[in-house]
Amino acid sequence: MSKLLEWTLLYVIDKENDKILLGEKQRSVCKGFWNGIGGKKNPGETIEEAMIRECQEEANITPKQYEKRGIIHYEKYINGEKTFGNMHVYIAFDYEGIVKDSDELKLQWVKREDLKYKAFTPGDELWLPDLLQGYMVDAFLKFNKNNVLVENKIYKSQTKSTIFEPKTFDSTNSAGKNLA
Repeated sequence: MSKLLEWTLLYVIDKENDKILLGEKQRSVCKGFWNGIGGKKNPGETIEEAMIRECQEEANITPKQYEKRGIIHYEKYINGEKTFGNMHVYIAFDYEGIVKDSDELKLQWVKREDLKYKAFTPGDELWLPDLLQGYMVDAFLKFNKNNVLVENKIYKSQTKSTIFEPKTFDSTNSAGKNLA
């Protein structure tokens, strides 16, 4: 019998320094892979509540300025059991707390241009670049029993958001007067 799971995944973005908070998984089927912060939705929780709880548990932070930017539908085997799931993907630009490793994640701020050097969960390379460029993503990933990706469909929004642009200093105030 197969299961349907709901998961959350959050990427915290430091626009000022063009860095993204990533965690190296320390356990579970994803051990050794890099990813954002997230995990399984508990019964009775909303997706948003699950995302916030996972951030608190895995990184000691509470996201403040965040938005949902994608959903990844998947079919894979977990502990030999066929599993269907929906990964609700968020981005955040602000949080409260001090980033701290947990027994689940070893955390690191990574410059955007260095992302290619990290080993991400299989399939992430198909949709994550679009998400981090400001597109909304909707994807389907199907894995075989050996966790090999055998089918995928990736969709992205027609337009991209400028909220992902690195923050630049504006030397004028709201009245248009030069402050420099």
